[in-house]
Amino acid sequence: IAIRNNLKLKISSVEGELVTPTGAAAAAAIRTADSLPASYRIVGSGMGAGKRQYSVPSFLRLLLLEAEPQEGEDGLSDMVVCLETNIDDSNGEALGLVMDRLMDAGAKDVYFTPIFMKKNRPAYMLGVICSLADADGLERLIFQHTSSIGIRRHVCSRRIMERESREASIDGISVRAKLCSYGDIKKCYPEYSSIRLLQEKKGLDYLTAYELIRMYTMNDKNVI
Repeated sequence: IAIRNNLKLKISSVEGELVTPTGAAAAAAIRTADSLPASYRIVGSGMGAGKRQYSVPSFLRLLLLEAEPQEGEDGLSDMVVCLETNIDDSNGEALGLVMDRLMDAGAKDVYFTPIFMKKNRPAYMLGVICSLADADGLERLIFQHTSSIGIRRHVCSRRIMERESREASIDGISVRAKLCSYGDIKKCYPEYSSIRLLQEKKGLDYLTAYELIRMYTMNDKNVI
C-alpha cells in the first residue's frame, strides 16, 4: 500500500508495527497533501488508543484541516477541492435543482460542461469547486440528487485576487459591489441584485446601472 500510493515512511527507534495495512490504506485514501499548510483551521478531529504496549504512548489522532488563504506577492493562495462527474441520464430540471442545492450547501462554484459519452450520448459533466471541509457533504448531495454513481475528486492549489465588498448609496438606493485586486490590477464587479434594483428604481438600462454602481463604489467618498 505504501509503495503503490507513494506514502512517505520514517524509521524510528520504537520496536513494533506502528503502521498497520488498515492504517496505511486509511492514510492513502484521505490524505490531500504531504505537508501542513502555513496557516489552517481545524474543522474536525478524532482520537483512538491502541492496545499494544510500546515505549511511547500508543494512540492515533486525526485532524481535518482547512487551509487559510495566504498572502503572496500579488494576491492570495489557498487550496480547493474540484469534484467532477459525467451524467447522461438526468433531465434538465434535476440538474438545475442540484446546482441550487450545491450552491446553498457551500459550493464556491458549480458548472455544467456539454460532453459526449459512450454510444455517442449527449451528456453533461457536473463540476463543483469547494473547500475540503464541504467536499464530503457536497458529494452526498450529488449522489442523492443525480444519477451519478461515481465522482472524481482533485485537490488543487488556487491563486485568487484579494477581495473587498463595498456598499454605496445612489440617490438613497443602497448598492453593493465586489472590489478585487492583484498587484496593480484593480477590478470592480457590481452585484447583480444591485443592478436590478437600480434599474427598477431609476428606469436605467443594464450597462448604465452597471457603470454607475462601479463609479460610486470605487469612489471612497460615496462608500457607506
